[in-house]
Amino acid sequence: ERSESQEICFIPDDNYARFIRQRVPEVEKKIGAGEMVDTAGRVLGQHRGYPFYTIGQRRGLRVAVGKPVYVVEIIPEENRLVVAQKEELYRRGLIATQVNWIALEKLETPMRAFVKIRYNDPGFFAWLYPQSQIEVRIEFEKPQRAVTPGQSVVFYQQDVVLGGGVIESSF
Repeated sequence: ERSESQEICFIPDDNYARFIRQRVPEVEKKIGAGEMVDTAGRVLGQHRGYPFYTIGQRRGLRVAVGKPVYVVEIIPEENRLVVAQKEELYRRGLIATQVNWIALEKLETPMRAFVKIRYNDPGFFAWLYPQSQIEVRIEFEKPQRAVTPGQSVVFYQQDVVLGGGVIESSF
């Protein structure tokens, strides 16, 4: 299995930390270091500020727990990172908000669709459950890695784009 890219498409040299520092002067002073915890809430160490990390990131965590750990959750309001082993990166579904329907007027009943959650994602099948006109609960047929709040999700029926939204949360 090929490792998944964690780069950001609009940053030419893939140096996300440098990009943030250039755009937000004194970001480290404004945000500061925060706690890095495991899924039970135990403090494992410190990080240099949540904007410098992404879901699924392993490199640069600077924490030794005897096994590789990855960022599985970012809690901006607490400046806290939650880290865990690779298995805990996988999610069964997500909530999408700000949904914009293109090929449908609205989703009225559950529907099976092909879903993509990142650029160059090969995609996967999932069930879409309407929550409101602009919110959908999506349940994956197989767990997916590093479902990231704030990223786009797009729904397809064969080659037709049904619509898309923003990932609010995952479960």
